[in-house]
Amino acid sequence: MPRGKPVSSSDSVTQLNQLYNDYWEFILKEYPLTANISGTIDNDGSLEDASEDAFQSRTAQSKKYLDRLRGIKKPSSKRIN
Repeated sequence: MPRGKPVSSSDSVTQLNQLYNDYWEFILKEYPLTANISGTIDNDGSLEDASEDAFQSRTAQSKKYLDRLRGIKKPSSKRIN
């Protein structure tokens, strides 16, 4: 089975770190109480949108993050004999 271009460990780590940062920013934006508890005061005094549309939007965005995670290739491991 043909495989794609080998991914270096640093590429995978960079992609994973970017995904983590993007997801964390999403959480802080969508859940102001969580942001406030974590020390971010940008949305101080706000509550998350509890509407059906907001729920559907968060669900769709969460699925996109999962797709990105699945798309990060594991670094090729080298066998030592």
